[in-house]
Amino acid sequence: MAAPQAPPAPPAPDPVVARPAGLVTCDGPGNEHVFRPVGDETFCGTCRTEEAWKAHELRYQHRPDKGDPIPWRDRMDAILQAQPS
Repeated sequence: MAAPQAPPAPPAPDPVVARPAGLVTCDGPGNEHVFRPVGDETFCGTCRTEEAWKAHELRYQHRPDKGDPIPWRDRMDAILQAQPS
């Protein structure tokens, strides 16, 4: 007599796939453009950054000059050369 077999496992449920948020028109200045929000924001990342800089300027009367960005290889080379051997 053979041992009874266990019943087959029930099928796995279909995985729930999160759907990306719909596009939202940015309330920022300039040409009309859209972005995909993460929460309930109404400004795209670029416009939020610019608004943050404007608030910083109003508060501190200063905005650091970014200048020309230095390529990361040149920055790393300068850091390594500045370290004592």
